[in-house]
Amino acid sequence: MNRSPSRPRLASTGAVPTRPAAIVVALLLALAVVVLPQTRSDAATARSLSLTAPARVAKGGTLALTGRLTRSPKGTRVAIQRRLPSGWRTVTTVATRTASGEYRARIRAASAGTLTLRAVAARERVDGATLAAATSPTRRVTVYVVYAVREIDPTEDGGLNPTDGSSEPTFSAQDPIYSWDTPEHEDVTGNCCSGFRAQFTSVGTEAWFSYTLRGACRSGRLWVRNVNRGTVTFDVQGDGEVLTSRAVGADNTLVLDLADLAGVGSLRIGGVWTSAGGGSSTFAYVRGYLDCDATLR
Repeated sequence: MNRSPSRPRLASTGAVPTRPAAIVVALLLALAVVVLPQTRSDAATARSLSLTAPARVAKGGTLALTGRLTRSPKGTRVAIQRRLPSGWRTVTTVATRTASGEYRARIRAASAGTLTLRAVAARERVDGATLAAATSPTRRVTVYVVYAVREIDPTEDGGLNPTDGSSEPTFSAQDPIYSWDTPEHEDVTGNCCSGFRAQFTSVGTEAWFSYTLRGACRSGRLWVRNVNRGTVTFDVQGDGEVLTSRAVGADNTLVLDLADLAGVGSLRIGGVWTSAGGGSSTFAYVRGYLDCDATLR
């Protein structure tokens, strides 16, 4: 009887058969143990930037700014920027003065209003190290206008650019105008009696003069006087609009307050002999002052 040859038996060793998936897992575990997290050599160094500015400054004055940029070498550039409707614009750029990062900057406050400022340091690479960009908190600075008393007098216009009006009659500069005492005017302007004078010889005629203010004045006060006869009507116009109008009788003086001249570009002061009152002529006097931007030239 023929028997099939028997298959050789393998000795039992307790080994688990190897599978491809098991090999992959083993390799991943080995890599997790061997490969440790490493810090990237090009990671940027974080920096902080400060900015100190005064809360208020006069128009035309200089803003003194200071601040500090950390973790940066001496000489690092810092830009001072101003916010505009279109975005941020660099006003000036300075370098840090010390190894600890202190800097100083000076900018001129050219116009009234509110300035919003910040300091900016750009991202850069120094000695193989990358320094991150830095921006300071914003600072708001109020730029205010300094006003100066300006005499209503074409001989000392102080930048107001006076213009004589009608040629006959006309207001002409008078310094002094005698026998007209207005102590408040003297106290404010430091002058006693300067001003304008016009002689009227015909009812209905007008004399006037004007100033170019360029929107740089805020208020003022005028003294107007009718010296001899009848009635003189004085009116003050700002950019062609009547601001005030008053009639002054014979040998009388009135005070005209100009309370709101902000934004007015031109001021016209005129007088008309509206009633003769039995006289053949009269004189009209005007003097006073305006409060205007001290930088007006």
